[in-house]
Amino acid sequence: MPLALGNRTLFVILGPLWYVKELGVSVKKGEKIQVIGSKVYGPQGRIYIIARKIIIPSQDKSYTFRDESYAPYWRSPNTPSHQNPRGSTMPPFPAFFGKGRRGGHHR
Repeated sequence: MPLALGNRTLFVILGPLWYVKELGVSVKKGEKIQVIGSKVYGPQGRIYIIARKIIIPSQDKSYTFRDESYAPYWRSPNTPSHQNPRGSTMPPFPAFFGKGRRGGHHR
């Protein structure tokens, strides 16, 4: 999912498309979101954020994709947060704020 942060575009990695759809994640173009995760650099210096959680204030929703050690919830069906992915608390990870660049479901 592309994310505009000032004059830069970051790419947010949520998880597999089937899992993102299962959670019902939808970000509209221009919608402000908060991403809690880790920043990594990819090819040609592209910046990626591995999302642990995203918060969409205008929808009053949040979605958690990974636990505190970044283990993906889609691989751990017995974890409490997988059963209720919106119910976890925020960890002390960096948060990135920006606006969605495209609507719909993206990786």
